[in-house]
Amino acid sequence: MKTLTTALALALVSSTAFAADAFFPYGSDTPTYNWTFGYLGANIGYGGGKHEVDASIIGTPLRGSISATTNGFIGGAQAGYNWQSGSVVYGIEGDFQYADINAKLAAFTNLFGTGISASASGSLSWLGTLRARIGFVPEDRFFLYATGGAAFGKLGLSGEVNVGGIPYRDEISKTRTGWTLGAGAEYAVTDDWTWKTEYLYTDLGKWTFYEDPVLKAETGLKFHTVRTGMNYRF
Repeated sequence: MKTLTTALALALVSSTAFAADAFFPYGSDTPTYNWTFGYLGANIGYGGGKHEVDASIIGTPLRGSISATTNGFIGGAQAGYNWQSGSVVYGIEGDFQYADINAKLAAFTNLFGTGISASASGSLSWLGTLRARIGFVPEDRFFLYATGGAAFGKLGLSGEVNVGGIPYRDEISKTRTGWTLGAGAEYAVTDDWTWKTEYLYTDLGKWTFYEDPVLKAETGLKFHTVRTGMNYRF
């Protein structure tokens, strides 16, 4: 009986060791999470920044610029793919966002004795990015990264400039391209689900939205977004 018990114990120990080696291929005490995978997810967040309008009358710039703080809700979906090499993880991600970021601008100045007032309403209705991501894994399930790439979004702007009682009005909606740069952190909550928090700074450039022999007006939008979301790996 003692011999049989000893044999069973040795068999149990051997099978357990084999299973451990199969599950933990590097002989570690904890499983290794692999960040090489594709994913789909959703996010929600908040955006804000600066909307500017620069204007000139007959080639003479108005003093300063008309500017206002923009802010509002942002939310959407993202998809991408990661590759892991040692502790380094790199990949590509694209996202598309609904945005409700708005600003109202107003200013008044005096040029050659003529009063000039200006007002405008600007909005960002949607936003998309295509970005590279690169970072490292300080722990198996924790990924820190920097990200950057191209950005594009739809800007709407309606405005009026009144020069000595003569109004100049225009309204335009245009898709703009620019760039974005930021950083984030992602954590594997389970083997299939990750949770991320991300910051992005986005610049959609400057463009002329009104120009005639008397008045020229340019606008630009630069803003920050902070968002959080979940990804499902496949």
